[in-house]
Amino acid sequence: MLTRTKLDQWCNAVIEAGWLAALVVAPLFFNVFSSRVFEPDKISLVRTIALTMTVAWLIKVANGGYAWQPAFAANGGQEPPPGANWRGWVRNPFFIPVTALIVAYLLSTIFSVAGFVSWFGSYQRLQGTYSFLAYVTIGGLAAATLRRPEQLRRVQHAVILTGLACSIYGIVQHYGLDPLPWGGDVQSRVAANAGNAIFLAAYVIMAFFLTLERVFSSFLRLLGLGQPDGIDRQEWQASLAGGAYLFVLLVQTVAIFWTQSRGPWLGWLLAIYLFALLAFTTLRPRFYRIFTGVIVGAALLGVFVLLAANTIPSFSFVRDIPYLGRLTNLIELDTGTGRVRALIWSGSAEMMLPHDPLVFPDGAQDTINAIRPLVGYGPEAMWVAFNRFYPPDLAHVEARNASPDRSHNETWDSMVVTGLLGFVTYTAVILTLLYWALRWLGLIVKRRDSLLFAAVMALSVAVSLIGFYFFDQQQLRLFGLAMPFGLMGGLALFVSIAAFLHGDTRPARADLPRLMLIIGLLTAIVAHYFEIHFGIAIGATRTSFWVFTAMLMVLGMRLAQPQAEELLAPVEETAPAEVKPAVAGKGKGKTALLPRRPRQLVAALPMLPATVMTDLLIFLTFVYIYSTNAQGSSDPLSILFTSVLQRPVNGQLVSSPAIFFLMFFTWLIGATVALAGESLAHRRAASVNWWLRGYGLHAAVVWGGWLFYGMIQGWRLAPMSAPPGTSNQDFLNMQLDRVGGHFGFFTGVVIVWMLGAGVVYAWPWLRQRGLPVAGRPLLAAGAGIAGSALALLLIVSVNINLVMADIVYKQGQQFDAQGNWVSSVELYRRALATRKTEDHYMLFLGRALLEQAKQAPVAGTASLPATLTLDDVLALTPDVVAQLGREDLLRAAEAVLLDAQKVNPLNTDHTANLARLYRTWADLVAADSPERGERLAESLAMYETAVTLSPNAAHLWNERGNAYLALGDNENAMAAYEKSLSLDQLYDQTYLLMADMLDRTGQTEALTDLLDQAVATFTGRNNDMAVQMLSYLSVVQARSGDLASAAATNERILELAPGNATALRNLAVIARDQGDLDAGLAWAEQGIAANTGNVAEVKPLYQVAAEIQQLQGNLPGAIATYEQLRTVDPNDTTTLQVLLSFYVQQGEDAKVVEIAQALAALDPANFLHPWQAAQALLRLNRAQEALPFAQQALTLAGPEQQPAIEALIQQITGGQ
Repeated sequence: MLTRTKLDQWCNAVIEAGWLAALVVAPLFFNVFSSRVFEPDKISLVRTIALTMTVAWLIKVANGGYAWQPAFAANGGQEPPPGANWRGWVRNPFFIPVTALIVAYLLSTIFSVAGFVSWFGSYQRLQGTYSFLAYVTIGGLAAATLRRPEQLRRVQHAVILTGLACSIYGIVQHYGLDPLPWGGDVQSRVAANAGNAIFLAAYVIMAFFLTLERVFSSFLRLLGLGQPDGIDRQEWQASLAGGAYLFVLLVQTVAIFWTQSRGPWLGWLLAIYLFALLAFTTLRPRFYRIFTGVIVGAALLGVFVLLAANTIPSFSFVRDIPYLGRLTNLIELDTGTGRVRALIWSGSAEMMLPHDPLVFPDGAQDTINAIRPLVGYGPEAMWVAFNRFYPPDLAHVEARNASPDRSHNETWDSMVVTGLLGFVTYTAVILTLLYWALRWLGLIVKRRDSLLFAAVMALSVAVSLIGFYFFDQQQLRLFGLAMPFGLMGGLALFVSIAAFLHGDTRPARADLPRLMLIIGLLTAIVAHYFEIHFGIAIGATRTSFWVFTAMLMVLGMRLAQPQAEELLAPVEETAPAEVKPAVAGKGKGKTALLPRRPRQLVAALPMLPATVMTDLLIFLTFVYIYSTNAQGSSDPLSILFTSVLQRPVNGQLVSSPAIFFLMFFTWLIGATVALAGESLAHRRAASVNWWLRGYGLHAAVVWGGWLFYGMIQGWRLAPMSAPPGTSNQDFLNMQLDRVGGHFGFFTGVVIVWMLGAGVVYAWPWLRQRGLPVAGRPLLAAGAGIAGSALALLLIVSVNINLVMADIVYKQGQQFDAQGNWVSSVELYRRALATRKTEDHYMLFLGRALLEQAKQAPVAGTASLPATLTLDDVLALTPDVVAQLGREDLLRAAEAVLLDAQKVNPLNTDHTANLARLYRTWADLVAADSPERGERLAESLAMYETAVTLSPNAAHLWNERGNAYLALGDNENAMAAYEKSLSLDQLYDQTYLLMADMLDRTGQTEALTDLLDQAVATFTGRNNDMAVQMLSYLSVVQARSGDLASAAATNERILELAPGNATALRNLAVIARDQGDLDAGLAWAEQGIAANTGNVAEVKPLYQVAAEIQQLQGNLPGAIATYEQLRTVDPNDTTTLQVLLSFYVQQGEDAKVVEIAQALAALDPANFLHPWQAAQALLRLNRAQEALPFAQQALTLAGPEQQPAIEALIQQITGGQ
């Protein structure tokens, strides 16, 4: 029989602490010490939490505890029948779709084109199957153990308070008060703890609806709704809680607006409509049908305005409304991010259609290509599989060497990643959730309702699919939008209809809190589902989705009831009594422990609410994310307080307590709602002393924990001193271990918090003397030891090490900027040694070795083995790297990049980098060396593989052409360039490469035709590039003697770019060469007037103008022009030398002295300047002044010039 013991209760409490920790750290945490900062580091913590929860669940099951907790019964109950221990996992609406989704993920991982990446996740995202199973585990264990009202309250508290902290940080960023130096703009579009405005909005809109439910329920309590008759409303406590929640709601709303993220806004607005409609449907107030009609009408009006603003020109005024104007370009697929998404969706559609199999670098083909549409390419594998289907036009709006790792649309993501199996099962999870939520809300009661739901959803999806298909000119790329619009449109339509169909049925008053919480959870999930079809599901939203789904299920199935605060008096669970139930087939029963019937009482108010543990974790996280030591202080306390009270401005610290106020308001709201909740739950009018004591104790725990961990973190951030006798290498090891260990230490803090929170949450049972400690202690201990060992192995070797490696890698990037490649090699080597499977680090290590090779001597004082492996490279020390010759460094880079290609063969970057390595290698050897040809042949072989992997990458075809050109194969070089041009006619590099080649080979006619084609292509699309091509064309025409055509070409440039300095200078030169000096001078003067203030552009124009004036015989005019140029650029030595020669010709010796002195100041090592000054002064009869200049010139002059200067000195001194 099953038993309930203290160990069971503690394991349950640790599991609860796990889902609370995940709900806190996934959105709140970030890591300024690592390169990736946000998502991978958050997800690493979520993985660790899931493993810890799993170990606790295994211990509990091994101990004989409930694998699936029975339903909470406020009035007592009996132990479930035999078999019920596991039956709950199966007998729930989500078992089949969720299990099918897990199977789809596993199949996709098994058949993935990048198996290792699919399991553990890519470098940038970390959203592999391991992470997916972590989310499902957290949600599943929440579903298995979340049963008590206070647990529901703690979940809401964690979500609301974390959402508040993230939102306030967004507001801090908006006002420019963020002490952390983020690289991008976080003021116009706040990003807060998510690192991305869309990600922040995606999370906050989920937290918003749990906050909205609290606001709604708090004010319902003031109205006496949802409570038994005769209950004291405790109006001021309810008002206080409601006001605090309303404050949170307003802060979240402001943060959502300031993200300016359209996808989250749309999901948010849809969910607000559903919340309002469902809330009125649930409450059934007077004039219910009128209110419902108004809500539906307002929604229809909003949809009309939204569509009109996107399609009807007369509504264009909406574009000028701050923030809302961003909603007026939702269907623009040809510009901005809409174009990026449309192109990615086009490629995703091609991936799902029949196509030739992918080819690997070794020539092997994808053996299961036929079933790719069914099983997908594998989690996190899109970015390598997509290369084959890359739309060339995507390079016009994103970096050319970037391959999208997400579709920015959940439907396309699920289809590409897990195939049709994954898409269908994921959709089944969503439909199951919607259907059962509506059933639990009483909107689906009869068979008629079920049929109506199915019909409305099917019709809505069908209409949406057909509408989007024809709207997009019969393309499939908008399928990913058609699905969410169809499903959510169907949901909104069904709820609108059902609200009128069931208008006469009113739920029981006691059930209102449960129903309101279901509404809050459902609308949060709806907002999330709609939003992820315009963006990317992140760790915080995925974690929230699975926990919210678990809460929705346990509420719907009445496994838990949110009654402690709203409805009944609290219950006190007494110690279980011993009974001896009969066991079938045996003569005597076994002793089992069953809970006695709880007794109703008015319990004493607790000294401290249990939610304080969640608040403590939030503050511990504050320590990690906000504590920095840019000032280099060695005082831990100073480091901690400076981090929250000051921020750097122009290199100086200024007072800025924004982070402190963030923490203060988070604490104040957390303490207020927790204390108010306890007061309401216990139906006690709390005294002022109780409130003051509660605030004091809460502050002592939360701020005390912050101070304690803050001092530890401050010590860790303080500069280290090398112990006596420590080598530089050992000291570097100590520093890297300290920095890299920050994340590992915080991971330990989270685990210790979970174990401690488990004690707090289980304390009512742990202190009961009659409750056994354990049921099966040996089995539980064995499971605990084995599970903990395996979990610890994964936590350290995978979760922590990958972040530690990234922290070390980030240090290496600093040396890249300095060109200190020896140090870069060392740090990338260390990162790779920590995480040997991460091909991203191999890429940077190979690059650093190549750069070091470029500056290394041909022969070094150290050498490497003839046959190199990655382990040989990882064993290198900085001293050895510095002593290696060029050949060995190139071989080391080759070994690293070849290994990277083996680890992730479909990553085109690795093959392309090998091609670039061999090309550089060829350039570094002697031109007549046979090795040069061998290396170029290796480079071309790698380029052949690269363009097989990424056939639409125009830049790779150009690089291949360059390699052919270096080999002297002009024909194949031109063929490669032409292939590039056929892929992307807007790639300017291709035109320039082809033009240079045609120019070198003397194919003037073909060159002119090519440039004409380029001009026609770019004009109107990219006028800057059209101007560049026209400029090139004019040079070709002028060089061939066709000055008239060259002049006409430059005049075309002026039509596209009025005032273009180059064109105006060319026109001046052409007119000069044609003998029309007046016209040439006019063009030059026009150019000078049009480019005043631009020194680089105006200098050639002044020079041409002065040259023309000389040809006109107007030397004073030329001098005046150069004097103007001297004013524009007084330190230009060429201008000064020309002026000097003019003044010598004019005999203006005073000016000669002035200019010569200016030249001497700018070029003090040149003897000519003081010599010329001395000669001019002598001609001015200022011999005494001339002598120092002559002596200075003698000092600077060489032996050949010294006799002439000595003669000048004798002339000055009169032979003395």
